[in-house]
Amino acid sequence: TEAERKSNADDMKSMPDMRNGQPTRDYGSIEFEKHAMRTPARYIRISGDDTQIDRVIHFVDEYWHVEEAQVLISIAGGAKGLRLQPHVVDVIHKGLVRAAQQTGAWIITGGTNTGVMQLVGEAVRKLDVTVPVFGIGPWGAIHGRDV
Repeated sequence: TEAERKSNADDMKSMPDMRNGQPTRDYGSIEFEKHAMRTPARYIRISGDDTQIDRVIHFVDEYWHVEEAQVLISIAGGAKGLRLQPHVVDVIHKGLVRAAQQTGAWIITGGTNTGVMQLVGEAVRKLDVTVPVFGIGPWGAIHGRDV
């Protein structure tokens, strides 16, 4: 709702930086034009070199209200187009989502909409479930791209 969005935006004004506790502005939400999503995706830009993981976990809990994961499912693979039979795609979609739901997992991907990472996004979107999916993409692959 509009009230929730305003509340979240107000909460994020004083969000701590992931490195030294100073406020950061490198966060927000984004709506992807190519894919109808239930709600805008959230993002935060952090440094891979000096970011403290406990601050990231606190941020996800405190500001995004995502429950702490009991299990992490990391999906890695090619970023090129996959050619899979429809029944194989269906099995992957249902199996991945079921595993994540039953274990209280977060799904972690490479953060782009290609290859195996696209397969993960399609699974969650197609089955219309609430499973936390985090795309961790390198800034060079994201910066300046149309979404």
